[in-house]
Amino acid sequence: MNPNRTIYAKWILPVEGEPIEDGVIEIVDDLIHCVRPQREREFRSDKDAVSNEFNSYANTLVIPGLVNAHTHLEFSDLKFPIGAKGIPFPDWISQVIRWRIEQQQSDETLIRKQKAIENGLRESYRWGIAALGEIASAPWPIPHNDGREKWPLVRFYLEQLGATQEQSNERLTAVRARLDDIAPNSFSFGLSPHAPYSVSPDLFHGLLELARTTNCPLAMHLAESKEELQFLSEGTGPFADLFEKLGLLRTNEKRLTLDESCDALAARPGSLLIHGNYLNSKLIARIAKSAEHVQIVFCPRTHLFFAHEPYPLQEFLSHGISICIGTDSRASTPDLDLLKDLRSIAESFPDFPLEEILKMGTLNGATALGFDTQLGSLATGKIASTLAIELDSPIGRSPYEALFSGKITRRTWI
Repeated sequence: MNPNRTIYAKWILPVEGEPIEDGVIEIVDDLIHCVRPQREREFRSDKDAVSNEFNSYANTLVIPGLVNAHTHLEFSDLKFPIGAKGIPFPDWISQVIRWRIEQQQSDETLIRKQKAIENGLRESYRWGIAALGEIASAPWPIPHNDGREKWPLVRFYLEQLGATQEQSNERLTAVRARLDDIAPNSFSFGLSPHAPYSVSPDLFHGLLELARTTNCPLAMHLAESKEELQFLSEGTGPFADLFEKLGLLRTNEKRLTLDESCDALAARPGSLLIHGNYLNSKLIARIAKSAEHVQIVFCPRTHLFFAHEPYPLQEFLSHGISICIGTDSRASTPDLDLLKDLRSIAESFPDFPLEEILKMGTLNGATALGFDTQLGSLATGKIASTLAIELDSPIGRSPYEALFSGKITRRTWI
C-alpha cells in the first residue's frame, strides 16, 4: 500500500470530533496527516502536495479500526459456543474445564493452542479489529508472525489460576519464568489473576506485586455471575459444588473477597475490570473514586448468552467510569466481530448516544490497552488504521444510525 495517499468518503467518523460529510483523510508515511471536509469534485481538481494516490468511497463510512478489549483466542477454532444459551455460569465453567482437559490429551496441546490464537488474530483482523486484549492461559503460547500477515496489535494478559494457598508459590514461579522468557518479544504484556473465586489471596497479591515490579497492567474477571457472589460471600452454591468435585474446596481457607479485589485493582493504573455484571452500587461508587485508573470491559453478546440481568451501563457511566467493549470468546459468542457487539448495545440501550457506543469500541478500548497514542481515533499523528464500512443503501444524514442499523455489504481496511 502506498504510504502517501488521500481517502475520500461520504462520511468520516473520527471519534475525536464531529462526523465529517464528504470528508478527506490525508495519509503520509502511513500516519494520519489531517482529517478535513472536502468535496470530492473539488478534490479531483486539486493538485494535493502530500499525496500521489487518491481513493474514493462514495457510499461508505470510514471509522477507526475497532479495539476488542477482551478475548480468549484459544477458543477460536470452536464452531459453536459451549453449552446452550441461558446456561448457568458454573455449568458452563464445568464444560469449559472438560473441554480443556480433552484438548490436553494430545502431545501437541501447545501447538494447537498457538494455532487457535493465530486463527483468532486473523479472524479479528478480517472483522476490522486494529488491537485487542488477549487473556492467555498457561502455558501461555505466543503466536508467531513472519511479517507477511496483517494482525491486530495485541496486549497479552498472562492469566493464572490457583484457588488454594498451596498452589500460590508454584503458580507465581511459573508466571515469573514465562514473563522473563517472553520479555524481548514484540508484543505488549500484562497479568491476569483470573477471578476472585479461582485465585487465592496469596496468589492474587503475588500477581499484583509482580505487576508492580514489572510495570505490567492488570485484568481480572469480576462479579460475572450471581453464583460467584454467593460463593464469595457464603462459600456455598454451585461454585462450591464444582470446587468440591475438583478437590479444590477448602472450607477453612481464607477466600479472596470482591471488595478486596476491586480495591486492589482500582489502585493500579491501567487495570481492566472485566464484566462487572453484578457489581452493586456501593462497589461501583468505590471504584469510581479511582476512575482514572480503571476501565470496565463489557461483553454484550456474552452477557446475552448467559441471560444475565440487565447490564448496569448507565450506572457505571453516571459515576464517571469508562467502558470499553470485548467479544469474550467463541466459547460464549459465535464470532469475534466487535461491531456486532456494538450493535447489540445500540439495540439494548436505544436511548444511549450512538457516538458514545462507537467510542467504547475504539478510543476507550485503545486507552484501556495502552494503545491510544497510536490507535482509537482518526487524528493527526496516529497510525492510519482506517476501516471502510460500505452499506447497501444511501447513508443519508445520520451516519451513526447507518453504522449501527444499516446492512453492511463490505468492510475493508483502506
